[in-house]
Amino acid sequence: YGFGATPAGVFVLKDGDAIWRPAIDVNRIVLGGQFVAVVLLLTLRTILKKWRRRR
Repeated sequence: YGFGATPAGVFVLKDGDAIWRPAIDVNRIVLGGQFVAVVLLLTLRTILKKWRRRR
């Protein structure tokens, strides 16, 4: 069995206080942005094709 895990964050201890700092996965954010951009471009292409046919 294989399992994959991603870090959720870390508690930072400073001056007697414990602060939660979440781990940020920049690669996942960039990949999500690229996916949204591709979907947007494909949608715009379809809309423009239909708009050109009507003219």
